[in-house]
Amino acid sequence: MNFEPIDPSSLSSLIKGRRTVKPAAMKKHSQVPDTVIREALENATYAPNHGKTQPWHFVVFSGEALQALNRFQANLYLETAGDSFLDSKFLRMKLQFETVAYSIAIGMKKDMRGNIPEWEEQAAVACAVQNMALTIANRGYGGIWSSGKNLNHPAMKKYVGLSEADLLLGWFLVGEIAIQPPVPPRHPLEMHVIWKVDSND
Repeated sequence: MNFEPIDPSSLSSLIKGRRTVKPAAMKKHSQVPDTVIREALENATYAPNHGKTQPWHFVVFSGEALQALNRFQANLYLETAGDSFLDSKFLRMKLQFETVAYSIAIGMKKDMRGNIPEWEEQAAVACAVQNMALTIANRGYGGIWSSGKNLNHPAMKKYVGLSEADLLLGWFLVGEIAIQPPVPPRHPLEMHVIWKVDSND
């Protein structure tokens, strides 16, 4: 073992205490040190991945770049929403930067050799995002993995530097917590786990 184990109860508390914090629950003009974001991204890259492909690709937006991204997202929604367009959603997207300090594009670079199934590459990126989410929570900030129907629109992929073959799996939004989310209900473990010990089980 080449690391110092942390207290198991502390680890469980962190995992169970992490909450999804939506932009509406973040403080206006949130301030998050870039050292926290760098630590979260560094920890993300230690996620397990089959074949050591390290398929994750992150693009970090903040400041004026974040405002420009939000305008682009809102305008792309305006162009593609059609009859489902909502003014409230358009404004929410355009002004997201008012509470969100960082928007991190979650990309997946495909293994062009074709050795690793795509679902395994997506699972690896999801593990990376969980590492990031736990790091953000441990530092006392809020985060949410956000999605949207235009994630893999060619213009959106191009904006974050992904190729047509790659996938944009969402955005990880980070900010200061203004409203603590409630504790979500969890099913009893027995609803999701079957133990098999004997050969006849």
